[in-house]
Amino acid sequence: LDMRELIKGRIVPTRMSLFRPRIEMALEKDWVFSKPGEVSGLKKMILRRLAGLPAVSMKQARVCIENFPFELEDIIFSASQKDEDPTSFDVRLEGKVAHKGQKVPFTLRGNISSDTAANSDPFADVTVKAKDVPLIWIPWPDYLPCNKGKADFDVKLVGALDGTLSATGKIATEDFCLRLVRPRG
Repeated sequence: LDMRELIKGRIVPTRMSLFRPRIEMALEKDWVFSKPGEVSGLKKMILRRLAGLPAVSMKQARVCIENFPFELEDIIFSASQKDEDPTSFDVRLEGKVAHKGQKVPFTLRGNISSDTAANSDPFADVTVKAKDVPLIWIPWPDYLPCNKGKADFDVKLVGALDGTLSATGKIATEDFCLRLVRPRG
């Protein structure tokens, strides 16, 4: 494969498979989630790049985000065009979330699409499942700290990735302990 020919567009890849990639990302120091109606450049870029490839996959991937306490390990990812629509993808993601020596398996399956002509937010219809998630990993308000517990998640998320998402499903907790703390002041 000649990279110059590829860049000039004379060779058109139809599939991309990565084995054991290590993906490192850095977020800006004051990074926050996009506001409703704002589509992040990263999400737009990813969907446009995927639109040129009918199938993308990764195996045994590791994703690290600088200054973020969680890593994704043993990732298996696939995205394939749905019904020959270049902006709609069937997505499968499974792996483990790692944090402070603990690892939690998870899966995500569903569809992500975007109307690039209308410049709309990427839209998701996915199901996320995870077992034995330590509840202390979840940010709780200062007045309601979580001391211990685990949860199993089976949740369907539907909506714009940079807007409102609806969530339906089940969250089953075990050994869940919260404390009610009176705010000072």
